[in-house]
Amino acid sequence: MFQKKIDRRTFIKTAAVGTVAAGTSSILIKDVNAAPVPKKWDKTADIIIIGAGAAGLMAAIQATAAGKKALILEKAGNAFHSSSTISGGYFAAAGTKAQKAAGINDSVEKMYTDILRFGGFMNYPHLLRLFCENAAEAYDFVYDNGLAFLRVEPTGGHNTPRAHRSKSFTGRDYIETLLKVSQDKKIEILYNSNVERLYYDEKLEKVVGVAVKSKGKKSNVKANTAVILATGGFSGNVRKLDNWIPAYAGTGVVIGGSGSDGEGIMMSVRDVGTPTTHMQYSATYPMGIESGKRSGPMARYYFWTPRGAIIVNQEGKRYIDELTPATKMTLELAKQPGKVHYVVLDSEMWEGALKQYDAGVLFCLPSLSMDRVNEELKKEKVLFKADNLEAVAKKAKIDPKNLAETVSKYNQFVDDKKDAEFGRKTLPAKLQKGPYYLVKMTFWTCLTLGGIRANDKLQVLDSSDNVVKGLYAAGEAVGGVHGDTYLFGCAFGWAHTSGWVAGKNAAKG
Repeated sequence: MFQKKIDRRTFIKTAAVGTVAAGTSSILIKDVNAAPVPKKWDKTADIIIIGAGAAGLMAAIQATAAGKKALILEKAGNAFHSSSTISGGYFAAAGTKAQKAAGINDSVEKMYTDILRFGGFMNYPHLLRLFCENAAEAYDFVYDNGLAFLRVEPTGGHNTPRAHRSKSFTGRDYIETLLKVSQDKKIEILYNSNVERLYYDEKLEKVVGVAVKSKGKKSNVKANTAVILATGGFSGNVRKLDNWIPAYAGTGVVIGGSGSDGEGIMMSVRDVGTPTTHMQYSATYPMGIESGKRSGPMARYYFWTPRGAIIVNQEGKRYIDELTPATKMTLELAKQPGKVHYVVLDSEMWEGALKQYDAGVLFCLPSLSMDRVNEELKKEKVLFKADNLEAVAKKAKIDPKNLAETVSKYNQFVDDKKDAEFGRKTLPAKLQKGPYYLVKMTFWTCLTLGGIRANDKLQVLDSSDNVVKGLYAAGEAVGGVHGDTYLFGCAFGWAHTSGWVAGKNAAKG
């Protein structure tokens, strides 16, 4: 059937109105036409980077190294409000100096295969290949510039140890390192600067600048070469998250950088007519402690399960191998009664973990001190303690009989050295010494996997897969690299790596 060609302005109008109808953004009908290019600019830079997280800082550093004047515009008051900072600090990369020093033999192909399979083969191969081929170089840059490196760890889903951990157990160490490099290179960062619009020049067929609001004052900034969107995803906006991902809607802890509100992605849709992809997928873990309304810390339950802890649902029954990779477990958690589950520990497991890790590591983002942990145990809403299984089950409103039967069956599996129910491979210890502890967990969402479509140079694509000249994207704003499920360390690794690549390519014009 013959189809009439749609010009960019018509597509922008159609896309924006459709977004309003879907209830996913606050775009108004009067705003759907691209704004005219200003006759006068208030400020000029070669490369404008929107966002000062790992992706934005890396992009600016690389653009500057290529001889371009880079300007970072960040809506928050500093660079520590990004999803990069509050992440767990795992950087997935293959073939790094740290791996080689530890005697770990890894390769791009191994990493590519692991992520592709974990993502359900829903990854865009060109983006995944870009990530895997450049991650080591990006990581080594931070490593060589003074990162507070701790170790390379094995994690579920990666068949080779490639999760690079820093000493803070967060992404803050990386941001501090990148900020120091940025300062040394005299890269200008303007905080409290909210980019409200992209300017697209119809004659040049190119993005040529941005409209910025800072401290109540509006200004227009020209980009001589390119604009890079490093605005994050939408994990910082509960309403958008619930709209896009209904399986996890209405409950669970939502953690995202204050700038990760989805507005950067929607701005590109509205002003340039770019399509989105993979918006229904997120990095949602099964370890949120909802101590407040949609807020609270997470429980790093995977520091307990190697000691023998098990996980049960509201009925007091195991429903999964506890060593299942976290984001895969989330898919099964969504099917459980009340969408909650509980870590079950005895006193040796609880105390042993606290000797190895402090409370702020076990219960983190925001972290809980031991005093706070004890307070939560007294409240008996998310943490529970009792001398025997029956008492702790009643406190948590779990069927005591089911929990006792579950623990008895599991202890027999330990004796038999075989989990006949779920095939768990390591059964290190029985649950047998009171007092017993229960940690109530639900969803914990820190990242989203959907965003703008981009090519292998990280140039933004329009609805016909044509390059939008002058516009690049990096980090969480790009959709499709992870597929349908997030694998530990890949979003943080992708943020740095995509920023590294986008900055280099944008500098070429």
